[in-house]
Amino acid sequence: MLRWLWVVPALGVALWASGGSLVRYVSDATPPLVELLPAGHGRLTLRINDTSPVHFRTSLVGPTGERVETGTASGRVERTFQIQRAGLVEGRYTLAVQVVDSSWRRNAARTAMGFVVDLTPPRLQVHLPSQLVPGSTLAALITANEAVNAVWAELDQVRYQLVPWEEGYVLLAPIPLSATPGPRQIRLHATDAQGNTGVWEGAVEVVSDSRSVQDITLPPGPAALLAPEAAEARRQESELYNSSLGPVTPRRWQGPFLMPVTTDREISSSFGSRRTINGGPVHFHLGHDIPAPVGTPIVAPAPGLVVLARQVPVRGGLTVLDHGLGLYSAYFHQSALLVQEGQEVAIGQVIGQVGSTGLSTGPHLHWEMTFLEEPVNPLQWVGRLPWE
Repeated sequence: MLRWLWVVPALGVALWASGGSLVRYVSDATPPLVELLPAGHGRLTLRINDTSPVHFRTSLVGPTGERVETGTASGRVERTFQIQRAGLVEGRYTLAVQVVDSSWRRNAARTAMGFVVDLTPPRLQVHLPSQLVPGSTLAALITANEAVNAVWAELDQVRYQLVPWEEGYVLLAPIPLSATPGPRQIRLHATDAQGNTGVWEGAVEVVSDSRSVQDITLPPGPAALLAPEAAEARRQESELYNSSLGPVTPRRWQGPFLMPVTTDREISSSFGSRRTINGGPVHFHLGHDIPAPVGTPIVAPAPGLVVLARQVPVRGGLTVLDHGLGLYSAYFHQSALLVQEGQEVAIGQVIGQVGSTGLSTGPHLHWEMTFLEEPVNPLQWVGRLPWE
């Protein structure tokens, strides 16, 4: 069974002894070095190191009895083999290797290692919603019946890494606002320490979220920001904003998010609504508009890094926070910016004040969130995490 591990030498023992090495042949008292080492993912590495060819004997004791093999190998051998592919049944095994060199003294060394052959793939339990609307964060909590590693997922053939969470993993993926209704296929993979891969397949249904179109009329002042002569300024602003949302950094948040503004007023325009401005093209509203008096404190809903804090034409007083794992939040129309780019902020820390700067018809906070560069509903993260 293990014969393929060995390299048969081209030179025999007699040639070695007669090739000018007689003194070493007689005086060598050093046994060969022989090691069995775990190589991870259900693999073992055998290492032999000696100055002469060696004779070996392997003994594999397991559920079906003992297998013995003997042979000759060169003095330097290193081979790694996959336990799962050795044709063994499940159970506990002991592999012993004895090596004798070709010197006159016949120096010997022995090593042994026990291991378990596990051919059963891990079983995955998956908790996810049965349906979602466009603009949602798909969040699935995955647990397994044993320790697993190398976990990943596919959603509509796009690959996502899973996030370790407590005793399991979480799949997070954005459902674009442009997503059409219908099932989204999910395939999860998890590999255990023995190299067995468990696979789970399922689907989540994306349902339509059709809403009536909101027609907004802007007064001449704010409307000037949409004039053709302001197109280049708008392009530069969008480029600046979008460039701040790209990098995926380590996770900073630890739990549910807060509302960034405390107010008794209801959201005036919600995420995902369809609107037109001054009779222009219909587009999605990518955030929540939260009315509040000028100067109302705005707090960080979760720990984050300030990646953008500037006054810009359309978005007005703008702050963008990086919360890690590709999750960003943004705050428009502020009257005051109270943080600087590069600053780390804690959950609940005041980062600015509500205003009506930029393309705005009255004091409010426009609150956006993007995940992996796709707009998602911020409220899905408030009070509890999406998979809870």
